[in-house]
Amino acid sequence: MSKIQLMEHLALRCEMELRPFCARLRLALNLPPGQFDYENATEWATFTVGQLEYNVSRPYEDGTLQEWNDSVPAGCNFAIGLHLLVEHPPTTHEWRLTHLVEPVAKTIAAEFGQPVHYHSTWLGPGLYERRNRQFAPAPGDAPRFAGTYARLPPPAILRGLLIGAIPPENIIQWAQQTIFAHREAWLEELASLPPEPRSLVDFLQLHGGLLDDDDSTFLALLAYGFFRSNLSLKQTSDLLHLRFRFFDKLVGEALDTPLQQQIAILDAEMERSSDSAAGTCARILEPHRIVGEEIVDRFFKE
Repeated sequence: MSKIQLMEHLALRCEMELRPFCARLRLALNLPPGQFDYENATEWATFTVGQLEYNVSRPYEDGTLQEWNDSVPAGCNFAIGLHLLVEHPPTTHEWRLTHLVEPVAKTIAAEFGQPVHYHSTWLGPGLYERRNRQFAPAPGDAPRFAGTYARLPPPAILRGLLIGAIPPENIIQWAQQTIFAHREAWLEELASLPPEPRSLVDFLQLHGGLLDDDDSTFLALLAYGFFRSNLSLKQTSDLLHLRFRFFDKLVGEALDTPLQQQIAILDAEMERSSDSAAGTCARILEPHRIVGEEIVDRFFKE
């Protein structure tokens, strides 16, 4: 807080996750790349423009913002702080309202199609002033950037890329081919990145991409990678173990589902016989093979 002189607090309701929300916010407000972080109750991003910092927070649970600050209207799950840094020249409330709060809030309301609430000002430790202004989308307002990333790879593709089931070269090639039909700067930048999965996923998430976290989809992607030889037996075994056994051990649950029992057998066989382990791994993933091929092939053939 020592670097912050004053904070204006906005809030709104939006069903998006933090990263895709911030991708659209950056475009709407012309913000530079930001920094993302998280803790046990919330995740956030910060964007610095000269002597002004934008802080965007999305707690994991509804109602958390209201617990932290009772001036936040019910239902809001995104907090946007407009932080004037200590180097910023002194301002009046009227100046901030006219030159900062109102234009920013109206732009956000128009972009996301939701009312934005200006609910409080932080003036220093323990010093707050409550506000009660709402900036609603004007009739006829349309989001300017909602469709900009309509061609982003779907969440399952990002997950497949991250776990190694989909070669990163495939994403680079897809971007290179897509550029011919849709000349967009983000596609050109994606096509020029090195074929490194984590870097590609980080780039796509920064531009609004999501990661699928469904167990069935995970198994389908794992089957695709294993049967296409994109993943080795050791990689596949480790991913199965981490996803379906390791976390159960952490919470102390019994490993009693059929899948967990099969993975326990696979773990034991990995220490004795690679041939037996390969057969067990194939039996685990075979029921998911067709779905995995459909997920991946459908995207790359469209």
